[in-house]
Amino acid sequence: MYPVEEQDEIRTLLALGLRAILCQRLLPRKDGKGRIPAMEILINHPGIANLIRDNKIQQIANVMETSQKSEMCTLQQDIQNLLEKGTITQKCAQKYLSVTPSDQSSGAFMNPLYSPMENKSDDNHSAKK
Repeated sequence: MYPVEEQDEIRTLLALGLRAILCQRLLPRKDGKGRIPAMEILINHPGIANLIRDNKIQQIANVMETSQKSEMCTLQQDIQNLLEKGTITQKCAQKYLSVTPSDQSSGAFMNPLYSPMENKSDDNHSAKK
């Protein structure tokens, strides 16, 4: 954590230098043939840079959800897409889609240690077939 008196400068530098953030979770495929990545993609553009600079980090996920034309997406959106395509099971998707509202609004890139699949033995077993 940076000292309070340096945080504005650090946010400005981050807003200027950041190009993109990519996060992924490898989920077991429904067909049992390995894993497939569920992605969260943040691409920096002037709107995102302004939110970072103005310390409005909690609003970034909303911009990501509504900026699909710029190829951004939240982890929840990509998991929902994988579920709709039939690539992952409902049980696997629920482990990520049933997060609390505060987790959803922060995005996975904001909480890289978040992993709802702590008890993943069922999914790992099906992926090893």
